Amino acid sequence: MFAFGSALVQARQLYPNGNLIKPVTVQSIFFLDELFHFVIFQLNTLNYNENTNDKRYNYVWIDKDNYLYDNRPSMILYNPVYGTERNLQRYVLEKLKYNPTVFEKFLALYLQGVK
Repeated sequence: MFAFGSALVQARQLYPNGNLIKPVTVQSIFFLDELFHFVIFQLNTLNYNENTNDKRYNYVWIDKDNYLYDNRPSMILYNPVYGTERNLQRYVLEKLKYNPTVFEKFLALYLQGVK
């Protein structure tokens, strides 16, 4: 919803008459604990009526549940195997498997549009 709201505000600032000449694209990265979610929203039209002959559509691309580490045990819920978060940190430092594709996606979204 935040990506859509941001795209809508940008479209209204760029095109006050409501006729979008070029699409407005917004990229968002959300992360919660060990999960990364990537959202890209492309606003092509401000017309939301189904009865019009406008063939332009708005698009959203969502890539959710990307773990930065493949085998990181979660402490979101109590985990009796590790007991405490300190024991979990010891395990993590010894056996962590890094997932480079998540950082590649993050970097691609960050660097997109840089001139």
